[in-house]
Amino acid sequence: QRRVEVLAYMGVGFFFATYLGPFVGELILSWQPQPDNPDAYLAVFQATLVIGLISMLLLLMADRSTAQPTGNLAWSGITSVLLRRATAMQLLTVLVFGGGFGIFFAFGKNFSAQQGLNLASVLFGGYAVGSVITRLGIRPAIRLLGVATLIPIGFVGFFLGYLVLAAAGGYVTMGISGLLCGLSHGLMAPSLTARLLELQRPDEMGRVTILMQGFWGGGAGLFPYLGGFVLELVSFRTLYLMMAVLFVVGILINIHVGRIAPRQIASMRAMGHPPAEPEPAASAGPAVGTAPIRVAQRTAITRVVVLRRRGDA
Repeated sequence: QRRVEVLAYMGVGFFFATYLGPFVGELILSWQPQPDNPDAYLAVFQATLVIGLISMLLLLMADRSTAQPTGNLAWSGITSVLLRRATAMQLLTVLVFGGGFGIFFAFGKNFSAQQGLNLASVLFGGYAVGSVITRLGIRPAIRLLGVATLIPIGFVGFFLGYLVLAAAGGYVTMGISGLLCGLSHGLMAPSLTARLLELQRPDEMGRVTILMQGFWGGGAGLFPYLGGFVLELVSFRTLYLMMAVLFVVGILINIHVGRIAPRQIASMRAMGHPPAEPEPAASAGPAVGTAPIRVAQRTAITRVVVLRRRGDA
């Protein structure tokens, strides 16, 4: 539960930036003599470069110390993680989740302009506000419903959000769509991460976190790319309806994961950490577990002898 909360709070800053980015961009464009001219975006890109440099400087100033690993390290490859059925299926839902995010932000600006709405920040702002709300309230949500239940609820929210977006024609419906999708994102991002971590051994948390970020980023990048080809054949509204159907598929996949996950979780808990190196035989010397204690005892005795010779003890 604490892990899910921390993951939820991490995303708050991300979505503040997600909202402020389009707002600042629109503000800069409004200051240009010809906002509709593509050359006007040069000022937006320059501002983005400055913000990126400031972020890099802040990152360099941050504490970069890392905790030492505990226990024995396992060097098995990522392939072994992907071959686990529940993990692979859950990663497919992550791919769909990332695709929903990518489609929303890649085409939201153009869709708004097509409707004659110049402020796409209403759409993106609703998404950001919704995500922050659910992330800040993730603790009672977990206690009431549980992590496994929050994932399908998130997919249902995306489904409804995209249905509203497909029928949107004004700022109100655009804002409602963004709010629904944002609320769902705030539930799904930490819940999916925690669920994937639960499906692995404790020493594989870093590995599966990398996989999740890769699948989510892959969906966020691949779906808009494919969506561009789809838009050559259909409208924005049809594309959004197609995404709504895909979220239903995500719900069905997650239901299947819920059925097979308990067996994999039990198997991973039974395995625990990788086995430690075998202890040497009794004739070869002290046991591994008692060696540090005996070394500490010798050090303490040596210190007492030295102090007595100096007359300090």
